[in-house]
Amino acid sequence: MAELFSGLVVGTRKVKNRIVLPPLVIRFGIPLGKAVTEQHLAFYERIAMGGTGTIITGAAAIDDDGMLKNGQLSLADDMYIPGFTRLTERIRKYGALALAQINHAGLQSRAPVSGLPCAPSGYSDADIRAREMSETDMTRIQDDFVSAAIRAKKAGFDGIEIHGAHGYLLSQFMSPIINHRTDQYGGSFENRCRYPFAVLNAIRVGVGPEYIISYRMGANDTSLAEACAFAILLEQHGVNIIHVSHGFTKDFSFAPAPADFPFSPLVYAASVIRHSVRIPVIAVGNIETPDQADQIIKNEFADFVAVGRGHLVQPEWTFCAQNGIEIRRCRHCTRCLFLTDGKRCPARKIHVSEE
Repeated sequence: MAELFSGLVVGTRKVKNRIVLPPLVIRFGIPLGKAVTEQHLAFYERIAMGGTGTIITGAAAIDDDGMLKNGQLSLADDMYIPGFTRLTERIRKYGALALAQINHAGLQSRAPVSGLPCAPSGYSDADIRAREMSETDMTRIQDDFVSAAIRAKKAGFDGIEIHGAHGYLLSQFMSPIINHRTDQYGGSFENRCRYPFAVLNAIRVGVGPEYIISYRMGANDTSLAEACAFAILLEQHGVNIIHVSHGFTKDFSFAPAPADFPFSPLVYAASVIRHSVRIPVIAVGNIETPDQADQIIKNEFADFVAVGRGHLVQPEWTFCAQNGIEIRRCRHCTRCLFLTDGKRCPARKIHVSEE
């Protein structure tokens, strides 16, 4: 598995291997907490100690109105910097690259977290209502993104990841399903890109030219061809890493991969995008075993592999992979999608060979 454990330069930093902990929003039973807790410190330190090369912390809200849910981490105020500083110290002492994902949930920020949330356009269905953003809203939120990124830098993170996927605010701007604006921020592909790039450019000015910026993009907000065009523009606008995930569709569906492609549709999308750009690309999506991860790197489908549930099952996933130790497998119970009370993944308690 030489490829999986080879180093790679990102910006001015050399990353020790190709394994990534993707951002996971875990609240650890703190219903209203926004600050880093001892449980966060222990969770991320154990994964860093296990040898994972890049750790992206779970989405931190850039302001209170943009929170996805109560208990989400926040970088909306300087008061949270000391906690994140402790966190980066725990991660970086084991040689891992530490990135902080920052996010505004847009219409997915639901009452009572933020009252009536904002979105590119007004939106209403059985479960969600949102008001259309004014240009004043857009300027304020852009400034909030910049402030959150600067706080992450002050806290010692090597870089930030802008969350532009999963149907959150920047993904909503890219999606014709949500974005019905008739001004310069809606309609054509060029117009739908305009606000995400305004945010990105402002962040780059705020953090400086050497600071690492990753962008998590939705490859299915429209077509894969448009996703490739967006990725090319991300590179031109100074992004250092592209993290390929899903965007916003009515049913969150994803076009299937070709029948002969051995991995998930998300990994396929990453592979297509990777060959459109020159900067590193992270693939995610049902990557469970070291052999799968190594094959993705070896076949140049991606430069990094994000292993989410595998790290929840076994925080020492990377150490086990590097040393040929059998790895416990995710049971796909989906309980990890609702880890709001700190309960352990059930697969940790029973080794796969004992089931």
